[in-house]
Amino acid sequence: MAEFLRHGRGGQSDYRSTQSGNFDLYLPFIEKGIAILNGAGRMGYIAPSVWLVNEYGEALRRDMAQMRHLERWIDFRSFQIFEEATTYTALQFFTKSSNAAIRFIPAPDGVLANLNWNDARRSVPYAELGGTENWSLLASDERAFVDRMAGEHVRLDDRRVTRCIFVGVQTSADSIYHLRKLGPGVYQHVPNAVERKHGKTSYEVRIEDAIMRPLVSGAEAKRYIEPATDTYILMPYRADKPGQLLAEVDFQAQYPRAFAYLQSWEKPLRRRENKAFDDAEWYRFGRHQNLDKQHLPKLVIPRLVAFLGGFLDNSGTYCLDNVDVGGILTAANVDGRFLLAILNCPVSDYIFRRKSKPFRGEYRSANKQFIAHLPIPRPDHPLAADIAVAGENLQTLHSHRRQLLQDAGHRLNALGTELKPVDWLFPAHDATGRAAEEERIKALLARHPDMSATLERGEMKLASHGRLLLRGVFVTEAESALAHAAWQFLVRSFAVSEKTSMAVLQKKLRTLPVPSNEAAAGQFIAAMSQAVALEETIRLAEEATNALAYQAFGLHPDEILMIEADRGPVFGGF
Repeated sequence: MAEFLRHGRGGQSDYRSTQSGNFDLYLPFIEKGIAILNGAGRMGYIAPSVWLVNEYGEALRRDMAQMRHLERWIDFRSFQIFEEATTYTALQFFTKSSNAAIRFIPAPDGVLANLNWNDARRSVPYAELGGTENWSLLASDERAFVDRMAGEHVRLDDRRVTRCIFVGVQTSADSIYHLRKLGPGVYQHVPNAVERKHGKTSYEVRIEDAIMRPLVSGAEAKRYIEPATDTYILMPYRADKPGQLLAEVDFQAQYPRAFAYLQSWEKPLRRRENKAFDDAEWYRFGRHQNLDKQHLPKLVIPRLVAFLGGFLDNSGTYCLDNVDVGGILTAANVDGRFLLAILNCPVSDYIFRRKSKPFRGEYRSANKQFIAHLPIPRPDHPLAADIAVAGENLQTLHSHRRQLLQDAGHRLNALGTELKPVDWLFPAHDATGRAAEEERIKALLARHPDMSATLERGEMKLASHGRLLLRGVFVTEAESALAHAAWQFLVRSFAVSEKTSMAVLQKKLRTLPVPSNEAAAGQFIAAMSQAVALEETIRLAEEATNALAYQAFGLHPDEILMIEADRGPVFGGF
């Protein structure tokens, strides 16, 4: 069927929508539906919304730009309409006759009451959609800003800015090539689910460190934070000519332990992809693309993000993992620190979140397709050098904060714990009142997931964006410093999501450390105190960097207010 839809009978397809990329089946349904409408006909589908932005939707967008059949659009964004499937949908209304504009309404919470189709801000003239690369249905003020930035600045993928945007290495046997480093020359093989099903267990193996490279996945690639990873990848390729496979005789001679380890997995490596690797080079990776870029200085961006951000690997230390994380090589005369600060600033994030593909929980895809178009101020801008220094400083500060929090967590794990009673958290409520309070807290965290913890005259308080979540939680003077530090650590390490369990959060808040190890307790409190103090330094540095970026972008005061009202958090995970 796919062959017929793409090529038709005799090599001529009736469907233009199947001619770009790996098309999805719903595209020819839209095209066919429009084709069989009569002159006054209308139709509505509930269908995936991503054809507006995905590469495979380009042919349908081109057809729609010419014939202007799409009239109205109700976008559910990441809200899940169907319980049995995760999909990103919109109500899409088409007419046989042409329309001057597309009227649209966002419905991110799934509510369709009181729809106002007469809001002039929610109407996009076809003439202003801007080609067929990527359609974003934005309010008029947002669209005007995005268009102005695109018109006045160069794109990220412009050769004056970057040499390329690429993905990581693809081994097609990650559990074999990806190993956990335990110490100098000592690594651990961790079996995947299939291997565990066949009785494989973890084991230690000695491998030459010179053939191993630290590996960064999407989970470890964070905004302004140089990663701390214990996952390494075995690279059977020449160090002097990256991307060129080691000849077997050289491999055995230079790295006998690494070769022996791969030999122990020779059969499954040869069997990969229907025995496509059953040859003399059986130990090579599944794909050779981008192997020659991993050792170079690069910006690193995770693929799936709530807010755009990444770090600078200025020494080319890290190898990137498959499509889970991407790299950016700057042009020869472009300072990577400058591009780091620009991509991490609120302007880039604002535009990215309006031009990218949504996922559940308001996460978005930051692969090449959705970041290549981002506007970048000229790398020779008079403020470029100052922005570069500011970007480097922020990576140093954020990385130091991460280290302090990791130190704190390590020491917290050395302490015993005491589980406080439920009444300690909710002293003024019975069971019914506690349930109501938990629902209130969950609703507040759904809107603002970041939390803060304070201690005032023996009273512990938990808040979110100035809204009190908990108060009236009292601690003794002897336990106050440790309890407060524990809550401060919790609000920085507990990830709030749509699936957050109030029971889990409540238990974590009730579990307080006890000074069973005096040294660890003191060091834990000190590390948290330093981390909290450092955060204020980081906030001030972020504000100064953003001000420089706003100047480089040439933002107007009203545009700055719009960006600031929608900017992401300064601190993410660590």
